Amino acid sequence: MLKPTPVDWFCWHPFLMLIGTVPVATSAVLIKKIGGYYNTKTHGFLLFLTLTLFVGGVYVIYTNKEMHHKSHLVSWHSWIGVTAAGLLVGEACGGFFALDPDCKIRTSPTVEAYVRMFHKYGGKVTLMLAYIACITGWYKRSHWMVEGSAFGLNSLHCTIIFTVPLLVFAYVAFIKKY
Repeated sequence: MLKPTPVDWFCWHPFLMLIGTVPVATSAVLIKKIGGYYNTKTHGFLLFLTLTLFVGGVYVIYTNKEMHHKSHLVSWHSWIGVTAAGLLVGEACGGFFALDPDCKIRTSPTVEAYVRMFHKYGGKVTLMLAYIACITGWYKRSHWMVEGSAFGLNSLHCTIIFTVPLLVFAYVAFIKKY
């Protein structure tokens, strides 16, 4: 079996994590805001896709670190990302077992209300941590990419350019009411 080169293999990590966080997870939040059975099911499906992309991204970075004999969990980016991924697993379990219209475990209305509240606010915290992990990862990577850039951009400029769209997504997903 051919082994991927480390640079090619690493590129899958930011790709999977960014796709899982920005368009897929943010769309899931926006679709859930509309309400209704099918939008709730679509919300769950999209977040399952997000979870799948996150697992792939974690696998890629874990194996990449192993290929290079580097230590794991040594930066703020890694700790924030692992926390977001762990919370996403908890959110997925809570959403599927307690809130899915077809599969949920029947509980009292009080318990369901608490689970719904924790799922709603926990999901917001999870997505914000994922955004922060994207920003810190972009900052780390852009620091490496733009050294000696012909455009005169430094890593802070690249991070700001990357962060502005995320702030717009966060505003629409968490603050704006429909």
